[in-house]
Amino acid sequence: MNLTLTSALRIAQNSILNSGTRTSVLTNNIAGASDPNYSRRDAAITYGPSGEQTISVRRVENASLLNSSLRASASAVAQETLSSSVTRLSRLINGVDGETSISSALTNLENSLQLYSGDPGNEILASATIDSAREVADRLSTASGAVQLFRAEADRQMEQSVADINALLAEFKQVNDNVIAETRSGNDASQWLDRRDTLLKDLSTHIAVNPVVRDDNDMVLYTYQGVTLFETNPRAVTFSPTPTFDPSTSGALPRIDGIPLDIGSGASTNAAGSLAAWAQLRDDIAVDAQAQLDEIARGLVVAFAETDQTGGGAPTLAGLFTYDGGPAMPPAGAVYTGMAGSISVNNLYLPEVGGSALLLRDGGANGAAYVANSNGDSGFSAQLLNLTENFGAAYATDATAGIAGSYSLASYAEASLGWMEGIRSTASAAADRKSVLSERFEQQLLNETGVNMDEEMSRLIELEQSYEASARIIATVDQLFQTLLDSIR
Repeated sequence: MNLTLTSALRIAQNSILNSGTRTSVLTNNIAGASDPNYSRRDAAITYGPSGEQTISVRRVENASLLNSSLRASASAVAQETLSSSVTRLSRLINGVDGETSISSALTNLENSLQLYSGDPGNEILASATIDSAREVADRLSTASGAVQLFRAEADRQMEQSVADINALLAEFKQVNDNVIAETRSGNDASQWLDRRDTLLKDLSTHIAVNPVVRDDNDMVLYTYQGVTLFETNPRAVTFSPTPTFDPSTSGALPRIDGIPLDIGSGASTNAAGSLAAWAQLRDDIAVDAQAQLDEIARGLVVAFAETDQTGGGAPTLAGLFTYDGGPAMPPAGAVYTGMAGSISVNNLYLPEVGGSALLLRDGGANGAAYVANSNGDSGFSAQLLNLTENFGAAYATDATAGIAGSYSLASYAEASLGWMEGIRSTASAAADRKSVLSERFEQQLLNETGVNMDEEMSRLIELEQSYEASARIIATVDQLFQTLLDSIR
């Protein structure tokens, strides 16, 4: 290539102009370095046949890595929601380290009953046993109420999550429209693409999204169920909140374009996004926790029931413990929904309302046919020993409550405590794993598309040197032209 003074000047001027463009790109990158949602811009240089430079600016992106990061983030958020909420539910039911658990209250009742059976004429021990029974009933009722308040809170969280999703989708439409318009006009859409990726990340904390890019950078969003969440316009995400919950209440599920959301399952949940995790907490874990409380309540009513002592065939009826269906006995082997919330100590056993604690020793709360101590013997212990034996006897439980098999009252309460602790422990460990995985993908994406200040500053120094070199060339060419003109004169 023959390089003339004119071409040398043109190349130098072109280099200075392109240095300005590249400097602008670098300064924008440096300004966006602190924003994790900013994708780095690179200035690509191409050279013409005469050595002139052409600059094209492109936004650095990695769609595959972004999708993996979104998926990992949705999974991590769901798991953390489950883990922290199960921990709180466990404390609501059992207190810190099980200090107010049903299991500990049952142990106290069993101990009181055994002491009383050894000294059946001791009215102080009789009253103490009744007090222990009331403590069990109170804890069951309180725990049942706490579970339903927890479900109501989960419902409110779902309502807020749906509102947030709809707000994000509304903004997503505006941003996506701007991306399409800028792309079609040949303008730089990087700013809008950054914002769109930010909205995707925000959406993934609520619900897992699978983005698909079409012509003109148009994006369509699907859920992991394959339901369309956004295509040109947002699809309707709806939810009918339930103001209050009782054990028989079934809350509504969120719907996406009319299709119910799949809720999560398992302690290491397969839910993606907080919305599915809250639904799992409300409709699965909390429901099982309530059912286990109801099973303990049913076991208490059965264990302390009164039987016909005359052989006349009268039905077994509730004794020390009763409930909203009493004095009839609840169905055997099946959860009586809400029983834990209505269980109480029969007023006939409470001295402060005209009852007698001695009924526990003597029987007869349901009439003369149910009196065991017909002679009124103060040393009569057969009834108390029978109740102690019933307390430790195994009864068939309903497997739909999450615990299968036959258990005594104490062992079932321990199993329920272990069930909750097992979920909490597994959920916590899974939350740690999924959080690490999410952070790893996020860091990989940041490394791939984010700004490295050291690299940007190094490029800026190179540009300064290039600018200085081009300026010297221009000055030299100018001096040569001046020498040439002087020689002509």
